[in-house]
Amino acid sequence: MARTIVVIGGGGPIPLFDLKRIDPDAPIIAVDSGLDVARSVGWVPELVVGDLDSVSADGLDWAHDHHVAIEKHRRAKDATDLELALLAALERGATRIEVLLAPGGRLDHQFANLLVLASPALASVPVVGMVGGATVTVVRSEVELWSEPGAQLSLFVVGADALGVNTTGLRYPLNDAVIPATTTLGVSNEFIDSMATVSVREGVVLAIEPG
Repeated sequence: MARTIVVIGGGGPIPLFDLKRIDPDAPIIAVDSGLDVARSVGWVPELVVGDLDSVSADGLDWAHDHHVAIEKHRRAKDATDLELALLAALERGATRIEVLLAPGGRLDHQFANLLVLASPALASVPVVGMVGGATVTVVRSEVELWSEPGAQLSLFVVGADALGVNTTGLRYPLNDAVIPATTTLGVSNEFIDSMATVSVREGVVLAIEPG
């Protein structure tokens, strides 16, 4: 059975227009102060994950009152709270994971958040991130992306070079292309139709619609 789980990141407020992009009836996992975000719009997560260093005391009291499970971790650990929450989503049977992330904040945290979406541990499920109006889709085989003609799309390689990259519906098509890691080859493409496809034979690509 399909089971989309929404993971709400901590680290700051999430714009209302991003909150409106997800199904509020989907199971929710809050990452630390992501609990306060969920609470602010009346959503009750099924789980809170993190070292609980940024969530409010009122938020934790509210979680206890609403029988929200809490998975507390040490501050000194080898994974971020977000990574632990994503793994918890898998353990709870997610067949798709949607991640809401706060825009701005520390650059290293932003970078880590995007990289962890492409973690090999999540390879079995589609993963989509939403950050300040932008959409980040992890491409491991083929995805369909929907937007308005003229909207921008950039492709970034995570890890080793991406091989056999093909696109349709974009102004600058790629045909069995190689995108070397750490290059800007995939930056600032553009939708020419309402639907585009991106596929990769080998490797992992982040398809980012800046919004």
